[in-house]
Amino acid sequence: MEQIKNCINCDCQDFTTVFSLKDYFYTQETFAIQQCTRCGLRITNPRPNEDALGAYYKTENYLSHSDRNVTLFDKMYHFIKKYNLNHKRSLVEKFHTSGKIIDIGCGTGAFLGQFDNSRWKRLGFEPDDEAREIAKKVQGIEVNDLSVLNNLTDAKAEVITMWHVLEHVTRINEQLSQIKKLLAKDGILVIAVPMSNSYDANYYGNYWAAYDVPRHLYHFTKETLEQLLLKHGFRLVDKYPMKFDSFYISLLSEKYKKSGFPLLRALIKGISSNLAARTEKGTYSSMIFVFRQ
Repeated sequence: MEQIKNCINCDCQDFTTVFSLKDYFYTQETFAIQQCTRCGLRITNPRPNEDALGAYYKTENYLSHSDRNVTLFDKMYHFIKKYNLNHKRSLVEKFHTSGKIIDIGCGTGAFLGQFDNSRWKRLGFEPDDEAREIAKKVQGIEVNDLSVLNNLTDAKAEVITMWHVLEHVTRINEQLSQIKKLLAKDGILVIAVPMSNSYDANYYGNYWAAYDVPRHLYHFTKETLEQLLLKHGFRLVDKYPMKFDSFYISLLSEKYKKSGFPLLRALIKGISSNLAARTEKGTYSSMIFVFRQ
């Protein structure tokens, strides 16, 4: 296990433990969520060493890598995914309608597959070799290992996206520095992450599925994410809710709690979360943020 000593945002070395929780999704191992006492960023600490993290993704239940569609949870995931893919493409094309698009952590390539290859040069990067193969077979997209990203030197990208990826990145400051080099002057960086101060996060506590330890290394709020990006020269220009995420996350959380009538409970909590997010200080279960340099 690796103990993180310095906050990636503010370099503070003082953390307090918020709670301990299990990897309910896969191994049942216990991990701690800690919070920086200065800026409030939450992290998984300690965490598996970088070379050991890959083992925590090696399950067919990790749907962004497998595209399995068998169980009730699979079907709900894919229903939400289909809606979100159209929404994401429409969002990107509000800013740019052609050019180069880079999707970091692209999984099986479904998002890049939404874009017309006569108008877009599509580049995907994904650490999982099985997901890369699916992207090539199903979407016809060549997807490279993440290590290739650091060697890119050709024309810059109009769009770089990270859909529920940033929270997984071990060397997060190095990754953002490389992204800055790759983004065109008028380009956009689109980041979607779970919100650790949402209604459903507060309600479920250490059962909240979007903590997803140890795969999720960082647990953001709008403020902590904005602070991190500002450090790398990015400014927030827009934000959008991911309203369906509250229902899926609530359903998984109810499953972890072994609740009776999980679908009904998840529906109620998903609606409650989205309603709470409409208040002045509220936030949705997951949010999309658009940054420019």
